[in-house]
Amino acid sequence: MATRSSPSSNARRRSSVDASGAAGCEPAAGFCGEGYTDAGEPSFVSAAEQPLSTLSADADTASYANLRRLVRSGAGLGTIDPGAVRIEEMLNYFDYDYAAPAEGEDFALTARAGACPWNAESELVVLGLTVGQAATEAPPTNLVLLVDVSGSMGDAEKLPLLKESMARIVKGLRAEDRVSIVTYSGVEEVVLKGASGDDTEAILSVINGLEAAGSTNGEAGLSMAYRVAEETHIEGA
Repeated sequence: MATRSSPSSNARRRSSVDASGAAGCEPAAGFCGEGYTDAGEPSFVSAAEQPLSTLSADADTASYANLRRLVRSGAGLGTIDPGAVRIEEMLNYFDYDYAAPAEGEDFALTARAGACPWNAESELVVLGLTVGQAATEAPPTNLVLLVDVSGSMGDAEKLPLLKESMARIVKGLRAEDRVSIVTYSGVEEVVLKGASGDDTEAILSVINGLEAAGSTNGEAGLSMAYRVAEETHIEGA
């Protein structure tokens, strides 16, 4: 998959996620919840005076999906923390169909220029950086999924979201891959063991059948998952 970048990648330096959050977005006491630090909007910087660039070939894309989640949950312009809005991650989320690097080249550069809508005396330049990806055959995968199905996982953004994510993983598996699923609540249980990666119907049936209930015994679930991983071990995987 090509990696994309944009001029704004350098406009806002990434800020670390602060568990204390910004004003109005603090997590509840005793919990490491969702919080952001607003880096602020930088002013114009002369490249001649400050030639440092943070442009990299690995482009982050999380902000768009995060904002989409917030909007879908009912957040509006007055309630979204500014620190959650990272423009370069939103731009990099989309595929602009930039040309891939030529054979033997490490990257390709696409340059486009056009009129600036808000300043007739200026022009805008967009630089697209595309890096190649080495084609390698991945070895077989022995995947053991340890899933918390305790009562606290019943919220829409917990077990239901996790089930959707696991279903996406399954779609990319092959016949040589193996999948096991261990659940824990008040009781730990092996609900799937060593299934072939291409047995999609059986794997999805188990995933769709997961329900949240009971207390939480994570230690027992973790121990059982390690045992299953040893029992289903694939040499060289």
